[in-house]
Amino acid sequence: MARNVNFEKLAVQRVQVWGCIVEYEPSVYGGDGTESRKNIVLAITEEEQAFFQSLEQVVDSKKLTSCIKEGTVKAKVTLDAVNIYDFEKNLVKPPAQWKGQCVNAVIQMRGMWSSKTQSGLSLEVTDIQLVEHAKVPQCPF
Repeated sequence: MARNVNFEKLAVQRVQVWGCIVEYEPSVYGGDGTESRKNIVLAITEEEQAFFQSLEQVVDSKKLTSCIKEGTVKAKVTLDAVNIYDFEKNLVKPPAQWKGQCVNAVIQMRGMWSSKTQSGLSLEVTDIQLVEHAKVPQCPF
C-alpha cells in the first residue's frame, strides 16, 4: 500500500553536533541490508536537542513526527556519499562497526515531509568526523 508523501523544500540549514554517540548500526526498517541510504541515530546534548525542536516549529504540531526521541536525533545518511574524516581531518573509510562510535557530525535540514497523518523534518548527515572522545575544536574553521 503506497503512501502519498509530499516534500516541501525549506532553506537549507547546517547544524554541527559534537561528541555524539552512534546509538545503533545505520539501518532501514524492513530493508534487506543492501540499501546505501539509511537511518542513523545520534545521542546529542540537551542544547542540541532544543535547537532541533526549534527547527520543528514549522511542522504542524498535530501531525509532528519528531526527529528527537529520548536524547537522540534521527537522520538519514547515504553511506556511499557521506564524507568521513578522522580527528586529523583526513578522509577515511567507514568504520566496520558504527554502534558506539563517538563522532562529530554535520546535519543538514533539507525540508519537511508530510503525509495525511504525519509530518516531520528531512535531515541528512553529510559529514562525519570519527573521534575518540567528545571534544569541541577550539577553531570552528
